[in-house]
Amino acid sequence: MYHIFRCWLLVALPICASLQNIDTARLFKQDSAAVVLIISQKSGSPVGQGTGILVSKDGTIVSALHILEGADSAVVKLRNGDVYDSVSVVAFDPRRDLIVLKISGFDLPTLPLGNSNEAKEGDPVAMISNPKGLEGSITQGIISAVREIGDLGFKVIQTTAAASPGSSGGAILNASGELIGILSFKVVGGENLNFGIPVNYARGMLDSRESFPIAQLESRIAEVPLKAASQLQTAKPSDISGDWKSLTSGATRRVRLEEGHAYVERVVTEEQSKLGIFQLCDLTAREGRYEGTCRYQFVTRWYDKRHYQWRTRACQSQRQMEFTKYSPSRIEGRAEEKGRGEKWSDKDNSDCGERFPLKWEDFVWIRP
Repeated sequence: MYHIFRCWLLVALPICASLQNIDTARLFKQDSAAVVLIISQKSGSPVGQGTGILVSKDGTIVSALHILEGADSAVVKLRNGDVYDSVSVVAFDPRRDLIVLKISGFDLPTLPLGNSNEAKEGDPVAMISNPKGLEGSITQGIISAVREIGDLGFKVIQTTAAASPGSSGGAILNASGELIGILSFKVVGGENLNFGIPVNYARGMLDSRESFPIAQLESRIAEVPLKAASQLQTAKPSDISGDWKSLTSGATRRVRLEEGHAYVERVVTEEQSKLGIFQLCDLTAREGRYEGTCRYQFVTRWYDKRHYQWRTRACQSQRQMEFTKYSPSRIEGRAEEKGRGEKWSDKDNSDCGERFPLKWEDFVWIRP
C-alpha cells in the first residue's frame, strides 16, 4: 500500500458501545470468501499485491487502482485456493483511486453493497483485507470521520480499523456486513489513520461494458487529465499557497510562498492571539523539499501548590519542520514535536515542557 494518498476525539462510552455492536466473527464467516488476493505483475514477475472484493457471481472485482499501477498483468487468488490468471479491466477512476476488474468466474461468492451515504462518525466497522499477503485478515474499529478531499471533489471514510501494506483495496464493512468503502490510503506515522473510498463512487463503474487488458492501463491513465491521487507529485510553488487543515489535529495553517521560501503560520483564535500565542515557520526550498525552522510562543498553566493558585507562563520554542511531498490539494511532511500532540497549553507544566524531548512526527495537510 502506498504511503501518501496514499480520531477526532469522540466520547469514550459511545465508542465502546458501538464496538460491541459489531460481530466480527459473523462478518468474517459471511463475507471473507468474497475478499480476494490480487498480485500485480510486470513481465511475469510480481511487482505488488493488494486486496480485491468480488461483487458479482461472474467475477467482477472492485479494488484500489494504485495496486495495478506499473503492472501489465495480474493474478487473482480466491479464499478457496482457486487462481485466475486472466484478468481484464472493466473501468477505472484515477481521481478516486478505484478500479473494476473482471475474471471469468461462475457462481462465485459476493459481498453485498451498502449505501455509503449513510456512513457516519462513530459507526462501528470491520475491514477484511490481505495485509503483508496474510489472506483473509479482519480488523475492527469505528468511522472517525467522513472527510472532503480538498478541491478533488469527493469524500473519504476515515477509520481506525487497522491496515498495513497489502490492505489496499480491502473491504470496509458496516455492522450488517455490507460493503461501504474500499481502502485506499493511510497516513504514514499516524496510528490507525486509514482512509477508504465510499462504495457509492464505484456503483456507476459496475455498469461499464468495456474490457481491456491490464497492459493498456498505464497508457489509458496517462490520457486522463487528473491522475490518481496516489501519484502525488511535486507541485508548482504557487499551487500550495493558502490555507491547509491538518488531518491529525484539525489545526489550520496558512502557507505563503515567496522567492524560494515557504512561510507557514498557524491560524489562531482571537483569544489565543491576545495571549501572544503564535507559530511561524520559514522553510527554504531545497531539491524538491521545503525545510527550515519554526518559532512557537504558547502559554502554559500549572497549579502553584505553595501559594494555592493557578499560574500561567509564556513559553517560546524553536523546532524543525519540512515538507517532503506536496500537490495542489495535499502537503505531507514532518515536524519536531514534544510528543504530546499539538497543544497550546499543558497543565502542570511550569518548565514549558522542557522535560519532554523533541521527536519527529509525520503530518498530512489538506485543503479545508
